[in-house]
Amino acid sequence: MIHPTAQVEPGAQIPDDAVVGAFTMIHGNVQLGHGATIQSHCSLGEPTPLAAGRPLVIGEAALIRSHSVLYEGSTYGPTWRPVIMSAFVRAYERGRT
Repeated sequence: MIHPTAQVEPGAQIPDDAVVGAFTMIHGNVQLGHGATIQSHCSLGEPTPLAAGRPLVIGEAALIRSHSVLYEGSTYGPTWRPVIMSAFVRAYERGRT
């Protein structure tokens, strides 16, 4: 199922049993595995000269969490899930650097 607000470029390979969330962008150089779940607000297959034309490959039953950005030229195997989520927060105080 592809959410109506998701954008999928021609050439992207998305199986019928994959799930693509709201406001997700899938570029043409992407191969999703069967049963993959892509949550909302993701960008998959972002172009980069480092990829040298290689696709972004996401394995079967993988889970890509919301707001993820994955570049072409990468491969993530079956049942891949990000394990560690981290954030860096820097406080800003006026007059201090």
